[in-house]
Amino acid sequence: MNQAPLASFGRRLSTRLAWVVSAAVVTLFALTLTLLAHHGRAAAEARLQRDAAQALARAVTVMEALPLSERLQAAQPWGFAPLIVAPAAPPLQARFQPLPPSWQEVFAEFLALEELTFWEIDSDTGPRPGITVVLADGTPLSAMLPSAPHQPPPGLPWRIVAALALAGLGTWLIALWALRRVTAPLERLIHALETFTPESPAAVLPEHGPYEVMLTARTLNALRERLERLLAARTALLAGIAHDLRTPLARIRLRLESLPENEARAGIERDLSEMQRLIELSLDYARSLTPRLEYQDVDLVAFTADLLDLYHEGGAEIEADLPASALTAHLDPTALGRILANLLDNALRYGTQAKLRLRPLAGGCCEFIVEDDGPGIPPEAREAVLEPFVRLEPSRNPDTGGSGLGLSIAANLARALHGRLSLEAAQPHGLRAVLRLPLRPDATCSGGTVPL
Repeated sequence: MNQAPLASFGRRLSTRLAWVVSAAVVTLFALTLTLLAHHGRAAAEARLQRDAAQALARAVTVMEALPLSERLQAAQPWGFAPLIVAPAAPPLQARFQPLPPSWQEVFAEFLALEELTFWEIDSDTGPRPGITVVLADGTPLSAMLPSAPHQPPPGLPWRIVAALALAGLGTWLIALWALRRVTAPLERLIHALETFTPESPAAVLPEHGPYEVMLTARTLNALRERLERLLAARTALLAGIAHDLRTPLARIRLRLESLPENEARAGIERDLSEMQRLIELSLDYARSLTPRLEYQDVDLVAFTADLLDLYHEGGAEIEADLPASALTAHLDPTALGRILANLLDNALRYGTQAKLRLRPLAGGCCEFIVEDDGPGIPPEAREAVLEPFVRLEPSRNPDTGGSGLGLSIAANLARALHGRLSLEAAQPHGLRAVLRLPLRPDATCSGGTVPL
């Protein structure tokens, strides 16, 4: 199915892998920043606690060296940051609590833990820890301890978001470029596979790129060679049988000339004519498998009008809907004429009226639509009737059931022209045969290759 390049871009393997890689890098980057921030906060808190323990130990030393009357005066200009000390008991509103383990580790280096009392008071910023030390003479020395920093510095979240976005974008672009180079051989392989048809099996798939792609191309090339030999053998067998049957048929006709005119001779002549017709159709089908195409510029509007004139001269009524201006395509006119003739013959055989419409399509393609008002074909059988010798009509009468080769020949020639023949239901009833062809052999149409 044809897809717009922008629509298929997000579905590419390289694009999806780039998103996965960039998401993984951004996630790892975010986790790394989170761990670093947590480690930084823990280190800052540990450093703050150690500084507080050292300052408190110095305050204890100074206060014990001063007389009791001078301690209060010395505590007023106290500058041992980050403490505020006072030679007094804990505040009345203090809530006594066990000494936290983190404070135990730092205080154990400088002071005797049994002389410490830990407490908390409420402040405008939340609970504020404090501690009281019993000096050598039994008097208390209380100090407010610094609170651990809970808020990050202003602007830090935006810096982190910007860093993550920049890392994600850069990683995505680099990963997309690298993955596109890695997957380019795979995309070339897919394109070569999609343009491969039994009618043109000579296209060798490129055997380069990553090991897996190279191995796949090598395996498919071997499969292509086997398929080419199989098609050649089948075509040669079918053409050989059909060709060799002409000689005995000619002998039978010669012998019939010596027989008297009667009903038996007339029946044999009818059977011989039917056999001759089937042989010609079989040869046509064999040729349609590997046709020899001669490309030239063709005005499709004029070509279709000339074909319809031939039908009108034979008494057939076909409604035409053609563009007003010329529509030029580079293709084999003989193959196109055979396809349209087979489709029109089917429409006239099974319906009371037929209609042929030609219209240009986007992407350098065109579309022929042949409609009839006949019984139509069930949806489950529309693909099957494109195969050779498939007939929906159970009788063997060629006037009612056909030979089962017309649609298969048309489908083979459509593929040889890099197009596609499909069958749909017409409204209110009947069959619609849709033939999509590129105006140039290198173009792709809906139902053909998928653009990468």
